[in-house]
Formats: sequence, structure tokens, C-alpha cells
Amino acid sequence: MGSSTACLVIDLHLAVNSKMGLQSQIATLSRTQSSSSTELDTLKHRVEDTEREKRDLVGVVSRLKEDSAQRDGMSSKITSSL
Repeated sequence: MGSSTACLVIDLHLAVNSKMGLQSQIATLSRTQSSSSTELDTLKHRVEDTEREKRDLVGVVSRLKEDSAQRDGMSSKITSSL
């Protein structure tokens, strides 16, 4: 094998290794992106759930305030009628 052929073989070997390395990096990035996408979806659902719980709690607090105001009004009426 001549020196130019040997250089071509070495260059080809390096190119193949480089391509394999790049393919490996692409696969890793793809898995990372997929994982990140899944995590993002999970976080979006958690935010939606938290917002729903917040709305529910605001409604409960509002109803409790209304109930308290009604009780206060009833107490005042009862006290004044005595």
C-alpha cells in the first residue's frame, strides 16, 4: 500500500469515526429533546392543575365569606330582636 493510499485509508477511517460520533451526538440530543418535551408537558399539566385548584379555593373562600356575612347578619337580627 502506497503512502497516499494509506493516508486515504486513515482519512476515511477518521471520517467514519467522526460521522459515528456525530450520529451518536444527534441521537443523544434527540433523546434529550424528547425527555425535555415530556418534562415540559408534565409541567404544563401541573400548572393547569394548580390553576384549577386555585380557582376552586378562591371559590370556597368566597362562599365562606358570604356564609360568614349571612351569619353575622342573622346574629345581629337575633340580638336586636331580643
